[in-house]
Amino acid sequence: MKKALQAAGYTCEPHAARQTVRADYGRWDCLIGMDDENLWDMERIYGGDPEKKISMLMDWAGQAGREIDDPWYTRDFHGVLKQTEEGCAGILAQIPPSRPK
Repeated sequence: MKKALQAAGYTCEPHAARQTVRADYGRWDCLIGMDDENLWDMERIYGGDPEKKISMLMDWAGQAGREIDDPWYTRDFHGVLKQTEEGCAGILAQIPPSRPK
C-alpha cells in the first residue's frame, strides 16, 4: 500500500496506526471504518454508538454500506487507493468552509 501511495504522490511518514480505545468515542465527532468488521469492532470497543458517530468511509462517497476492498486479499492497492480517495473527497465536500478570523 505504501508503494501505491508513494506512486500517487502521498507520503506516509511519520504517520502510524494505533488501536482505537473506548475513550476515543468521547474525543471525536466522527469515527470512520473501512469495512463491516471495523464497524463491529468499534461498536464493541466503544460499548455501542449512541450518538451515531460511527460510519463507513464509502458512506461519505454516497455508497452507503460499501466496504473498502482489503488489499491484503485482493492485491489491488491502486483500486483501494481510489476507493479511499473517493471516501475522503466525500468527507471534505461535507466540511463547511472555514471563515477568516
